[in-house]
Amino acid sequence: MRSKTGLDFVNSNQHCMRNNCTIIFVYNEVGNAFSIVSGYVHKMISSKTYHCNLCKITHHNFGMRNEWKSFINKLPFKFGFLNKDQFGEKYKNFITSFPVILVKKNNELHLLASSNEIDACTSTGDLKKLLLSKLSLMVHQLQKERYFIFCMQIHFLQNIL
Repeated sequence: MRSKTGLDFVNSNQHCMRNNCTIIFVYNEVGNAFSIVSGYVHKMISSKTYHCNLCKITHHNFGMRNEWKSFINKLPFKFGFLNKDQFGEKYKNFITSFPVILVKKNNELHLLASSNEIDACTSTGDLKKLLLSKLSLMVHQLQKERYFIFCMQIHFLQNIL
């Protein structure tokens, strides 16, 4: 479903609603008709020189690869997809190279996987491993932040008693 923000939100299971993080996949593509058709032809003729490794790994010429779709649908996060032109319109002040995977948390963007990391992946399996390792680090960091806040609250309560 296309949202008003230009993001395609795919995952809306109950676990996603418990956290306020959204994973945003940004492709090194422009979303106009000419780019879509030329990209389709380019992938068919010479996929090795295709300029968006995220596209190449996650999609074939007829849509999203089943292995990837199944994987991301199991993640306990909301997620969305943008082309680089859509991203540039929505997030004018965020400078990055493409493709990129970001996390939006409390209306702030954070880098999850850089274009260099994505470009180093050669298969869907590699990208899944990269994403899982990055998400694991992110979850660990969130737990540390929550623990710190909890400790500060306890400290505050001890001081007023």
